[in-house]
Amino acid sequence: MKVSVCVPNYNSSAYIGDCIQSVLAQTGVEYEVIVFDNASDDGSWEIIQSFRDRGVKSFRSDKNCGMAVNFNRALGKATGEYIKLICSDDLLEPSALALQSRFLDQHSDISMVTCATRLIDSSGQAFGTVQRFSTPVTLNATGLRARYRGSE
Repeated sequence: MKVSVCVPNYNSSAYIGDCIQSVLAQTGVEYEVIVFDNASDDGSWEIIQSFRDRGVKSFRSDKNCGMAVNFNRALGKATGEYIKLICSDDLLEPSALALQSRFLDQHSDISMVTCATRLIDSSGQAFGTVQRFSTPVTLNATGLRARYRGSE
């Protein structure tokens, strides 16, 4: 398995179906989809379960365990060479996993990649882009923390 896409979820019934669908639309790379629901009570779990026959591995907590624990539970189920963590209200472009995994394959000294984020409204219309870096940048962990804190 090349990429494990981990999707922690809590009460995102309005978005989780589209999120999973965007992962299932990935091309050019082998992947698995792991969704860990944090005891949602808004119908999210039923939507997640509707993808069961499409290769989505779904798990659910009986009671809300908090965001960090739920993220870690999703990550703990990953079996891929690489891990892509996305929130349940995020969407991936169809070539995202292939491009990012290819970059990591070509740069063994790099351990994380990120990209610009296109912001969309609830109807799917783009209204902006968030780009942390204007040019490709390589940072060590300390530099990344310093850069991130400076952008808050």
